Amino acid sequence: MAMNDIKELESLLSARMPVVIVESHEEQKVTSMLDRFSTLNERTFFTWNVTQGLRRANSVESVYNTKELPDALRHVELSPANAIYLFLDAHPYLADPAVIRTIKNIAQKAEVVPRMLMFLSHQIEIPKELSRLATSFRPSLPDPKRIQEILREEAVRHRE
Repeated sequence: MAMNDIKELESLLSARMPVVIVESHEEQKVTSMLDRFSTLNERTFFTWNVTQGLRRANSVESVYNTKELPDALRHVELSPANAIYLFLDAHPYLADPAVIRTIKNIAQKAEVVPRMLMFLSHQIEIPKELSRLATSFRPSLPDPKRIQEILREEAVRHRE
C-alpha cells in the first residue's frame, strides 16, 4: 500500500468524510489495503456484497438479515460502531430512494458516530442527492519497481 494512499485515507477519515467512492477493478487490492488501513487506525472493518451480506472483515459469518443493501445500511445506521464499511458492487442499488435516504441519515450523524461508507466498483455514478456528502478516492498504481516485482512473481508462477 502506497504511503500516499494511507495519508489520503487518513485525511478523509479525520475530515469525517462520510461517503467515499472508489472506482477500481482491483477489488482484492483495495479490500486488503482498507483492511490494513482499518487496523492501523483502530477501526472495525466490514464488507458487504449481495451474495454474502454484511460481514466483519476476515469473518465467514454474516450479520443477520443484511444481504439486501437497504437492510445492511439500516444495520449500519443503528450500529454504534466507529467502523469502515466497504460496499462491493452496490452501484446498481444507489438509485433506490430508500438507499439514498439511509445513506444520508448515516452521513448526517458523522459528527456523532464517525463511520466511513465506501462504495467500490468498476464504475459508480453517485446520485445528485449524495454528491455533496461524497468524495472519490483513487488508489495509486504500482511504481515501476513494484511492476517489475509483479512481473517476476507472475513469471515464477507461470514456470511452476
